[in-house]
Amino acid sequence: MATVSGGRARNPDGGGTVPDNTIKRVLIYRIGSLGDTVITLPCLHLVARTFPQAKRVMVTNRPRVSRSAASVSILEGSGLIDKFWLIQIGVNTWLDKLALLLKIRLYRPQVLIYLSEFGRVKYMHRDQAFFRLAGIKRIYGMGDGGPLEHHVDAQSHEWEPEASRLARSLSKLGDAGIERPENWDLHLTPSERWVASEKLAPMRGMRFFACAPGSNRQTTDWGRERWRALCEALSQAYPEMGMVFLGSAADTGMAEQIAAGWQGAKLNLCGQLAPRETAAVLERATLYMGPDSGPMHLAAAVGTKCVAPFSARVMSKVWFPFGTGHKVIFHKTECAGCWLHTCEAEKHRCMTSITVDEMAQAVAASVNERVAHAASPRTPA
Repeated sequence: MATVSGGRARNPDGGGTVPDNTIKRVLIYRIGSLGDTVITLPCLHLVARTFPQAKRVMVTNRPRVSRSAASVSILEGSGLIDKFWLIQIGVNTWLDKLALLLKIRLYRPQVLIYLSEFGRVKYMHRDQAFFRLAGIKRIYGMGDGGPLEHHVDAQSHEWEPEASRLARSLSKLGDAGIERPENWDLHLTPSERWVASEKLAPMRGMRFFACAPGSNRQTTDWGRERWRALCEALSQAYPEMGMVFLGSAADTGMAEQIAAGWQGAKLNLCGQLAPRETAAVLERATLYMGPDSGPMHLAAAVGTKCVAPFSARVMSKVWFPFGTGHKVIFHKTECAGCWLHTCEAEKHRCMTSITVDEMAQAVAASVNERVAHAASPRTPA
């Protein structure tokens, strides 16, 4: 039997809230691009379980840079969101705000799910006033799960992952289950997986690495010469493997230059796949390589292990690929946590100090772990 705690019915095993079928209209507020959206998947699954009869509308932004993908592109077709309202961040006028306010009032949502990115926590009280004015009385995610800032472990001094922070902000709805793979499910369709199969056909079924070396920021860019040198080293170490390059159309030329270092079978699929089709390719990859980016978070979501050179612009673990078994190379510098998009004074040495050999060793360790796991005897059911 369910018990009642804090006015909400809860399952006695702590598995989350009992579905509330009385709620018919939910509004979800989330600003960000591809990676920012992927890490909200456990929260969105939680919302869908909690309000299964509700129409779920997401207010999100148009991409802030041309090479970024919008939330729509990864969530449309997942069944987690029914409709998207796109807004422009940073340039919207009071007329834009008024139009959104009226749109919300006409929709009459009974519940708001506030999934603020960390950088917007300082605007929470302003946003709360806006949504209250829009007529929403029931709000989750505005500090009801504790402070919205990241927790920092007192002993290890490691920061709380962003996916964990967001899940904690909705703890009054129940357990988002961020450790369970099913809560990262994008519900890829047969047609999306068919496109992936067609694009991968030239590989003739061979195992392959996936690499998305592109970056939207100078501070997270490892450098195309390093990526090319890594390809040269790995193609000699793994001649039986293929390499698939992924990214936006803007990454095509860079990927071609890097691919010159790969001596085996290779494909440059930059700009040829929608984000969900990219996820369908990534779930087939033996291993993913790339910096902190949307494709990295997609790879982690579909269960593919990542090897990532990581900038120290954000503190350790906040934006690491979520889950176990990933290899992240992170050099903590005195200036860690700068949040810079461009680093002039230090020449983003947190990234440039990561060597090709470090990355090659991390790839080898990950491949060896996969081989050992495949060879280990399975426990009878």
